[in-house]
Amino acid sequence: MGTELKLALGALIAETAAIALLFMSSSDTALLYEFFLLHATASALAAPFAWAFLPPRYRKPRLAVLALLFSVCFFIPVFGLAGFFAGVIAAVWWPRLRRVRPFTEVRTPRFEVQHGPQKMGTLRLGQVRNQLASATVPLDLRMKALLALQEVPGRHASEILREVMADPADDLRLLAFGMLDSKEKLINERIHVASEALKAARDPQAEYAASKQLAELYWELVYQGLVQGDMRLYALEQARKHVNKALAHHQADGGLWVIAGRMRLLEKDYEGSLAAFESAVKNKFPLVRIEPYLAELAFRRHDFAAVRRHMQKIQREGRSQQMALVADFWGQA
Repeated sequence: MGTELKLALGALIAETAAIALLFMSSSDTALLYEFFLLHATASALAAPFAWAFLPPRYRKPRLAVLALLFSVCFFIPVFGLAGFFAGVIAAVWWPRLRRVRPFTEVRTPRFEVQHGPQKMGTLRLGQVRNQLASATVPLDLRMKALLALQEVPGRHASEILREVMADPADDLRLLAFGMLDSKEKLINERIHVASEALKAARDPQAEYAASKQLAELYWELVYQGLVQGDMRLYALEQARKHVNKALAHHQADGGLWVIAGRMRLLEKDYEGSLAAFESAVKNKFPLVRIEPYLAELAFRRHDFAAVRRHMQKIQREGRSQQMALVADFWGQA
């Protein structure tokens, strides 16, 4: 901004000096030459000053625009320079006087936690999370909210339980760890039984049934977030191995193809995931249950038109309450 002010001041001084020469009572031709020299200097200084305040789309080509501005100022003495200054003032200050603010500032919403007696069956997931995260809620109510997670699907409960494991209250941390551990142990016990059944299998049908159960159980460990790090990688590897083993016995199992598609989606193998979901549909797996996965796959591939199509199908054919808001948004977008 300092450079523009210097240019403007220089232009004003040069133009003022040029006009002063005209009021001198002299018929000397040299005065006329001096006038044009000073006026040209003022025009040369005013051109970049005015150019700096033009909208970006009007600044190119730069040399041609500067030449045009110089010509306007030079061939219209006094009024050209005055017009430049008036235009700059209007361009800078007028929008500020008529500025339309498309956004407004709103206060951060405050979530109120109900401290009175509540039935565990009526607690919502958001209420449970808010109670567990609030340090002002009495410990006994936070314990009750934590116990209410036993009625929440495993995938959502595991996420909250892992958050609670970092809570400063020892009782909450121990209870959250115990709940997570019991969920994992329950599935691991079933994995042990299915593994023994696979070892004892003597015919293809028994091998298929045991392999399918193992694939589903290992996938549940991953899906519910019960394993992390290396154990998660191991569970994914075992799920993939048993899915392939079960499909080798029974290619027409649509449920196994869905698990395969979800695993490949998790691993960002989008082509393999799409092929697996298409195989599931070919093998009579209900399309309405695959649409959410197809929508997620399309979203990750940045194919938003496909996301909209899948969500519109979910709207027409029915969807869970959890999917309602997402489906309505994409269906109307």
